[in-house]
Amino acid sequence: MNIPNSFKNQIANTFYDKEITLYTTEEVVDGDGWARQEATEGESISANISFAKLDEVKQEYGITTDISATITTDQNIARGTVLKYGDQLMRVIRAIAFDSHYFLICENWSSKSSTLPSV
Repeated sequence: MNIPNSFKNQIANTFYDKEITLYTTEEVVDGDGWARQEATEGESISANISFAKLDEVKQEYGITTDISATITTDQNIARGTVLKYGDQLMRVIRAIAFDSHYFLICENWSSKSSTLPSV
């Protein structure tokens, strides 16, 4: 079924009431040889974020690592993208496309973690 853009826009205007900031990351190696990822703030998007029922999401999607939030948005956000809500930095570990939105599953992110889990 083709969902018209006017309907998608109405969904976004109604439900995507939180501001999420996207970050770009770059591998940096310091003078002592320690590698880390450095995040640079980018554009902001509107989304809906949830911190509830995370165990149910893990079970439904077969995820074995800890997750910190789920996000729905009309923006196509790639797996591995670092984003920020409030003071919490997260990384998208799974991005699932639906008819009218994208469902993002996120974990807490630290610049010292550099590999994506195999989920």
